[in-house]
Amino acid sequence: MRLFGRKDWNYLDFNTKTKSFYDENGYDIRGYDKKGYDKKGYDIHGFDIKRIHKKTKTKFDEYGYDKKRFDADGYGKDGFNKKGIDADGYGRNGVHKVTGKRYIETLSIEEPPYETGTFRKYKHGNVDTKEYFEIWSQAVNYGYVTANGKLLKLGYIFYLSLLHVTGKDSVYGAPKKKSDMYIPFDALRKLSLFRYDEIEREYFLTSKGAVMLEVLARTFSSNGVPHIV
Repeated sequence: MRLFGRKDWNYLDFNTKTKSFYDENGYDIRGYDKKGYDKKGYDIHGFDIKRIHKKTKTKFDEYGYDKKRFDADGYGKDGFNKKGIDADGYGRNGVHKVTGKRYIETLSIEEPPYETGTFRKYKHGNVDTKEYFEIWSQAVNYGYVTANGKLLKLGYIFYLSLLHVTGKDSVYGAPKKKSDMYIPFDALRKLSLFRYDEIEREYFLTSKGAVMLEVLARTFSSNGVPHIV
């Protein structure tokens, strides 16, 4: 929902008077300055510069999250802490910080979970999930990567776009981004790679988007192709 009218702003949220994303008073189309605060001194989540929420008058909002979007136990809405570890000790890639094993390896599975066979373990002893293999196959079919794991131009743009949603410069050991080419959010939403939280007013990767980001990032180190034996 727009906080301001469309006058003096184009469809890219660019101010036609100042020739920038901010008006003559230093606020963007949503009413926030370059530091992310509105005219009353609150950010998009209702926190001031001292990290106090305008409604609760505490360091946590009405949903239990602080300015950095972590709860009292230090976990974000996605279930991970600042280090990217969940309450059970697993990272975003599904690998346990102590054992080095993926979550799927701890499950009791009587039959192989993959119709195409089992995956060869990587140097860290990790096994890719069925979801990874499926998303990797989609990436090949969509023309993001080649069958031998080479990242194509479209895949690179998708990588930058998904990386942009996370707010990071690099993931899975990939080189830090050197470009700001992004795909429109509407296109990513149609592909179910991310979602928009109306309450948090933030974009989040879906599980599919997170795996797609891993697939694309791992191509930089030639470790994107699931090996089948």
